[in-house]
Amino acid sequence: MLGLLMLIGSGAPGQELALRPYSYHEGWEADGPLVVQWAKNGDSTVNFVGPSDERAFEGTRSLKFDVSLHGGSYHYFGVPVRVPCEGTLRLSARLWVAEGTNATVGFGTNMVYPPTTHSGCSPEQAFTGPTGQWKLIEVDLVARGREGADQVLRFNTVNATGNEVGAYLDRWSLFVLGGEGQRAVVYLDDVRIEGEAPSEADYDDLLAGKWDAAKQRLQTRLDAWRAALAEGETALDAVEAPDLQERIDAARAKGEQARKLIDAIEPRGFASTAEVQEIEGGVFALTYAPRTLAAIARARAEGAPFLLYTPRA
Repeated sequence: MLGLLMLIGSGAPGQELALRPYSYHEGWEADGPLVVQWAKNGDSTVNFVGPSDERAFEGTRSLKFDVSLHGGSYHYFGVPVRVPCEGTLRLSARLWVAEGTNATVGFGTNMVYPPTTHSGCSPEQAFTGPTGQWKLIEVDLVARGREGADQVLRFNTVNATGNEVGAYLDRWSLFVLGGEGQRAVVYLDDVRIEGEAPSEADYDDLLAGKWDAAKQRLQTRLDAWRAALAEGETALDAVEAPDLQERIDAARAKGEQARKLIDAIEPRGFASTAEVQEIEGGVFALTYAPRTLAAIARARAEGAPFLLYTPRA
């Protein structure tokens, strides 16, 4: 059975997105998926990771995960599961933090936000010591996807918001936070993703339309920057001051670097704050350098005193 999700204000007003039942379950009654480390900033030793009959929330086995930390502060392990976070999707799991644990352990997600290359991860719930029982952890994947996309895009780009990109679950994850001498021993069971979601093909078609507005906003700025750089270079070419050639070349180099950055940004359709600052620095240099250097050249030719002042960009 298919459900329909009516999308309003998403770049395709009134579009209906077909939803299909989605179900994922892992209980490690068989060998189960390979749990791998996917992010770290220090060394660790995996003492054991795999199915174990020492504890089970359901059935006879669960995943046992035992890791010793030798440095750093974060060590993330997980299993890739890709699904569009649209419709109605809920991730749940049972976690038991065992005796001997003195690191912080959490369970949560890593999300990706296409068509950008940005991502975001966080535990839904974390524990700083043994729990003594199974703990239920639940994640609304649709809400997590939307909130995370908006936070990450607003922080990392100047032209996009969460409403204009997609959100895919990339993997569920065990987050181990701690440093040298700390250890995490946990059991994980009954990991489920249940609900309704669109197909990847339908979702990606929707994203193409949502992304157009963000790209156009950026393109308007790119075009304006290119025009300003061209105008500045023309003005710089007219400056006749051989003794100031080093400064002329420096301004020209800043403009060329800005142009190269514009060319790199344009095909991907998004830009970071740092990139925009670098471009605007090049535009600023080519805007003020011609008139400033021409004034210096005139003053020197006339033997007149001058005060050089550079306004902030």
